[in-house]
Amino acid sequence: MPVKEKHPIIGKDQHITKLIHAHESLARSELDTDQFQRGTVNGAYVGLFTNQGQTNKQISFSCDCFTLILAISIQVIDGEVITNMRTAAVSAISAKLLMPPGAEVLTILGTGKQALSHYKVFTEIFSFKEVRVWSRTKKGVERFVCSVGGPVKGCSSAEEAVRGADVIVTVTGSTEPVLFGQWVKAGAHVAAVGACRPDWRELDDVLMKAAVVYVDSREGALSESGDVLLSGAEVFAELGDVINGTKSAQREKTTVFKSLGMGVEDAVSAKLVFDQWKLKATK
Repeated sequence: MPVKEKHPIIGKDQHITKLIHAHESLARSELDTDQFQRGTVNGAYVGLFTNQGQTNKQISFSCDCFTLILAISIQVIDGEVITNMRTAAVSAISAKLLMPPGAEVLTILGTGKQALSHYKVFTEIFSFKEVRVWSRTKKGVERFVCSVGGPVKGCSSAEEAVRGADVIVTVTGSTEPVLFGQWVKAGAHVAAVGACRPDWRELDDVLMKAAVVYVDSREGALSESGDVLLSGAEVFAELGDVINGTKSAQREKTTVFKSLGMGVEDAVSAKLVFDQWKLKATK
C-alpha cells in the first residue's frame, strides 16, 4: 500500500519540486519552500511533490495531500506509484479515443517502470493480438519480457518493433528521436510519454508534422515539449477537448498524443488512493 503514516507539514529543508493546484494553470508549477512558508502563494492548492532523493537520474517523489487553510498534512503517498498509474491511464484514454478500430499490434519503446505500467494497463483494457517491446539494451528487453508475466515479443531494433504496429507507446529517457515517421503505419496512434523537456525529443519531425497532434495541456506542451517545440508541429487539440466533444477524434489519421502530465491528474489520483485507504481503514 503506497500510503505512509501522517507527518508534519514539509519543513524548510526540503525543496518542493512540484506544487499541484486546482486552478490558474493546469501545467506543472514550481515553488520554493521559503515562498510557501511565507504564505505568498495564491490559490486553492491541493497537493505537492517533494524531492525525496535522486539515484541514477531517477527521482523518487512523495505526494503530500493537505489542506492549505489549516496547513495540516493529511497523508504521504508514494508519488512514483501515483505517477506510473495515472500516466498509463491517461495514455490508455488517448488510445481508446484515437487508435484505429480493430487495432491488433501494440509496441512499447522503452523498458523502465513507465513501460511496465503501460503494458499492464493497455493489456488489461485492450485485446491486442501481439505486443512488442524494444530497448536500447538487450538486457533491458530480457528483463522486461521476464517481468511482465504475459505475452510479449522482444525486438532487436526500434524499427522492427514499430513496423506495422497500430499503437505505439514511447516511454524512453531519450533526448534524441527514437521513433521515425517513415516507420509508422498510416493511421497508427502514438502515445509519446518521454522527452518531458523543451530540448528533448522522442519523435522526429516527419512524424510530428504528418500526424494530428493531441496533448494533455496545450500550455504545458508549448512550454515543455521538445517534440512539439522543436518540430514546429501544430497542436490540434487537448485530450479533454475530445472527451467533451469540442474537438474530433481523427482516428482515420495518424495521431500523436503528447503526454506531459498535469497537476490535476496527480491530485485526483492521490485522492482516489487516499479515499480507498481511508475506506479500508475504517472497516
